[in-house]
Amino acid sequence: MNLLLATIIAFFVCAPGFAAQKKYKQSDYQIPGLAEEGIGNPEINIERAAQFIQTTTAVAISPLLVVGGKGFLKWYRASADSRASLPFLSHPYVWGLFLGVGIFFIINSFIGTFIPILKKPMDFIEPLEHAVSGLLIGLPFILSMVVPAITSTSQLFEVPTASIAGIVFPFFGAVTWASATVTTIVWTIAVVVCFLSVWAFSQFMNLLIVLSPWGGIDLGLRLCKGVVLAAIFLAGFISPWLSIFICLLIITFSLFIIRFTLRACRYISYLATDFMMGHFYPYQGDSGRVKACAISRIGTIKKRSVGWIDMYEDRVARFQQGRDQYFDLPSGLELRDGFLGAIIFDPSKETEGDLFRISKRYRLKYVELSQRLQLAYSPPMTPLEPITTISYPNDPSGTDQVVVKDEPKHVRITPMAIWGYIKYGFASYMLFSNKNAPVGRLPVERKSSSSDGVILSTASFINKIAGPKTFFFRTDEEKKSSLEYWAEVAKSGARAFRG
Repeated sequence: MNLLLATIIAFFVCAPGFAAQKKYKQSDYQIPGLAEEGIGNPEINIERAAQFIQTTTAVAISPLLVVGGKGFLKWYRASADSRASLPFLSHPYVWGLFLGVGIFFIINSFIGTFIPILKKPMDFIEPLEHAVSGLLIGLPFILSMVVPAITSTSQLFEVPTASIAGIVFPFFGAVTWASATVTTIVWTIAVVVCFLSVWAFSQFMNLLIVLSPWGGIDLGLRLCKGVVLAAIFLAGFISPWLSIFICLLIITFSLFIIRFTLRACRYISYLATDFMMGHFYPYQGDSGRVKACAISRIGTIKKRSVGWIDMYEDRVARFQQGRDQYFDLPSGLELRDGFLGAIIFDPSKETEGDLFRISKRYRLKYVELSQRLQLAYSPPMTPLEPITTISYPNDPSGTDQVVVKDEPKHVRITPMAIWGYIKYGFASYMLFSNKNAPVGRLPVERKSSSSDGVILSTASFINKIAGPKTFFFRTDEEKKSSLEYWAEVAKSGARAFRG
């Protein structure tokens, strides 16, 4: 896996330079409006058009890695005497920083597959990094290849790194509309829309990484992004038309779902900033109205809508979004503490009972908040608690129910503990994915139900994808024997991890 990751990184970093050195037969096809560095010169051939579309798509997917890789190639291919006059992005400190940050997140994903406690905080930082690097580095970098520059600003963009002006304005030398033609404006708008659509789709994948409860899913999503980047540049070795086709396919798909991905980007920005602010700057004042977001569609309130919850004069807790959208919370709801923030849920519903997620910034005020809003409070369930008893569907003593201990313990990070964690996670999946086993919010003895625990949410997440009929048993005895076996494996793994 490490070798595959390293190969993908090395390939899409170095491929643009090798592809640029390849000489294609001069094509008779010309794309009107394209210039040598971007757009405006009708003499450009299809090879340069393919390179431009490659760069636009790849930078939108991974801004730091691609921009850093291009800066490295320009520095590497320059002579020792000319390196001092290279543009700002080709300075070793710049492309080294970009590549270092990008590779760090990839390595963090691999390590986090086995030690999620070290990985999850970085998952919330990466969407912010992707947003900042895409809009402040990637988009200006693409615009510098699109918009024709006037003499002064072009010289400003190409000044040596030692120049103060080159440091302050490294990207915007080519961004000027003084001499832009109608063709240039149209092409520029098209490029910006395509870039933002692919960038939003890449940000949506970051949303899936943040919300996925298992590091293996995160690693798989990152590998998908790496494979797409490698395919974009690999196609350049085969045919420029193939490269253009792959890029246009990605862009078309991204444009087709852009409304959904933009909403997802807004939601992930809320989750990421709220998570970090909740950990480092929790709210210390009186708990007045609190910020919350809708987990599912409730009446006229759309899913992932952000608003406020407060107790009004008629003694009714109400979620309000804007001036006209509101929802009165019925009685009998509970407030459950969780990893991403407290959740207001309806215990009477077996599925889709989660209604609202309270901001993580109020984590020190959850008890006080539950009292003021007249909600029952459930403390957080420690993710890796050992399973003690299981009842079976055909057993007259009870129904499917997982009973979990509630005593918190310290987590140990040792090789045996990590192996115990893996055993516990897989055994939990085998237990909870059976046909008649409960999924999602699991009923437990202490009047609390949680799908926020790392292991329990992993089992629920995988089961929702694979379906509840993943495992079949010929007899009830065979099923009972299998469940007992995996329950023992889960207990063994929990003991190894918890000590």
